[in-house]
Amino acid sequence: NKYENYQLELYDFIIQPGSFWTKKVWEEIGQVNESLHFVFDWDWFVRAKKANTNFKYTQRVMAMYRVHDAHKTSNGGEKRQKEIEYMLSEYSGEKILNAFKFMRDERSKIDEVLKFAVSNKLTRFDFKLLRLRYPSKFLSIPDIALRQLYELT
Repeated sequence: NKYENYQLELYDFIIQPGSFWTKKVWEEIGQVNESLHFVFDWDWFVRAKKANTNFKYTQRVMAMYRVHDAHKTSNGGEKRQKEIEYMLSEYSGEKILNAFKFMRDERSKIDEVLKFAVSNKLTRFDFKLLRLRYPSKFLSIPDIALRQLYELT
C-alpha cells in the first residue's frame, strides 16, 4: 500500500467514491462540512480518524477516478488552494501550512532540486536535498511529510 506511512492530515489518499462506513460511524462523526467544496471528504475522514475510526484498506478496486480537463480537482484554482490551506492549518499546524505555501509558490525551484536528484541518481535523497537547500522551510519536517505536501501542490 503506497499510502501506508502517509498521514491523512497531510494528504487525502482515501478515494471517497470507493469508501464505505456504517451508519454508526456516520452518526458518531457527523455530516460532511457543506461549506467545503473540494476537501469535504478529506475533512470528514480526518475527523473520523481523530475519533479512532478503524480504517481498513483493501487491494480490491471499489471505484475508479477519471482525470479529464473538466474534473473538479484540477479546476479548483484558488478556492481549492484555500481549502487545502484550511485543512493543513486546522489539522497539521502553522509549520506544515507554511511549508506547503512555500512549496506551492516556489514550485519551479522545488522541481529544480528534485530534477537534480534524479539526474544525479540521488532519488533516495531527493527530499533530503530539498531540506538542505531550504533549511528554514523544511528542516524539521520528515521526508514522507514533504512528499505528501509536494503531491498537494
